[in-house]
Amino acid sequence: MSSRHHAPLRSALFILACVLGTTRPAEAYKNGIQTLTCGACHRNNGMTAAMVTLTPDHTPVLPGDTVSFEATITAPNIQDGGIFVVAPEVGLLATSAGQGLTLSDGSLTHSAPKAAENGNVTFDFTWQAPAEPGAVNIQIYALAGNGNVQNSGDLPGATSLAFTFGCEPATYYFDADGDGYGGMTTLTALGCAGGPSPRAYAPTADDCDEAYATVHPGAPERCNGKDDNCDGNIDENTVPEPLYPDLDGDGFYGLDPGESIVGCLPLEGYADEMGDCAPSEPGRHPGAEEVCNLKDDDCDGRVDESVRPRCGVGRCEVESSTCDPADCHAGAPMSETCNGLDDDCNGVVDDSGDLCPDGQQCLGLRCVVVDEGADTGSGGTAGMPAGPSGGLGTGGATGGTAGATASGTTGGTGAAPDPDTTTSTGATPSGVTSGAERPASCGVALPRRASVGGLVLSLVALVSVRRRQRPLRR
Repeated sequence: MSSRHHAPLRSALFILACVLGTTRPAEAYKNGIQTLTCGACHRNNGMTAAMVTLTPDHTPVLPGDTVSFEATITAPNIQDGGIFVVAPEVGLLATSAGQGLTLSDGSLTHSAPKAAENGNVTFDFTWQAPAEPGAVNIQIYALAGNGNVQNSGDLPGATSLAFTFGCEPATYYFDADGDGYGGMTTLTALGCAGGPSPRAYAPTADDCDEAYATVHPGAPERCNGKDDNCDGNIDENTVPEPLYPDLDGDGFYGLDPGESIVGCLPLEGYADEMGDCAPSEPGRHPGAEEVCNLKDDDCDGRVDESVRPRCGVGRCEVESSTCDPADCHAGAPMSETCNGLDDDCNGVVDDSGDLCPDGQQCLGLRCVVVDEGADTGSGGTAGMPAGPSGGLGTGGATGGTAGATASGTTGGTGAAPDPDTTTSTGATPSGVTSGAERPASCGVALPRRASVGGLVLSLVALVSVRRRQRPLRR
């Protein structure tokens, strides 16, 4: 008996990693830096994560409304704190006077750590809803600094608040294959009932195979050994189809298919899908795993993509021309500029002290004017971007709980956010946000030039979903 090689639906996320080094001292930053968590650089030594609460000034929210939010960071021994409010998919964030927040690329980042009062650090900001009904998820990442001018004992935290404005809420389900039918009840987003689905989501969760866009409820049933229409039956009321020789038994036939027959799968030695770029090599076919061998294993027209040895740091990082690491030669460093990249290849992003004119700071990808109106504190030690966040906690009425036991998904069935608070703890709450995740900023609280040993930044983000091949039963 032979079978098709299964290439399961994969989502590969290479995390933002913060690695200690010894080559040179890294400059620390009093302003925020972009990352999905602060926990890998700001070590909490096993302490409880900071609590972050987000409170709107009114509910329900209507189209066109401007909502004032109060974000509060609470933690033991908190001396100061910082936040990053991620640019939402819809609507506009804005600063409030005297809060020490700077608007850049639609997001808000603290320009300096804010001093704690009575064990809390509070930031105010506003969000304006679009004129048309819809849904939004407000996401916040934060850091509670303990004032020891070190990167130990600081407590990261995060929260989110999902709600609708001008419509009834509805839950939508992640649709991996884009066929309009969701299949993962654990991955959800909030949207308007009867309205357009959030990007990559669908209104139902009844897809029985999220790897194939041709398999979903109501799809035509084919004579192929699968349940194409998700009714629990296989090949009911179907007729034989053209099949072509599959010499290597990998489930695909080549570009020169040869003589066809009419039949139904599974049928040994035949396949109904073309695209095999190596008809005599069973390990090479669409959806196969790419390995470094100077061949196109997955038949996508590329050779050794993303699997060859790499060398160098920052913008000097390059890929080897072969599978031999000795053939990899790093690029040449350049002068550091404010662009969110490590131009001089020293392992630190935008680390030069003179990247921006006076009165501006390098934030995200550009120099921006800072709000110096907020009271600031002494802070802890900054780090570079580090660690994945996964997603955010439960939306609707309450936020999810973060950490190792976190659960929840964005969105909910509540009609509006709770008028009191939405609360979440921890740096990496679980769940999934609506739409593509954006990089968030570490709420960093520290002096500008504090030294932290050599911090090396490795920043690669890749999410790939690869097509899973269906089994061929003999």
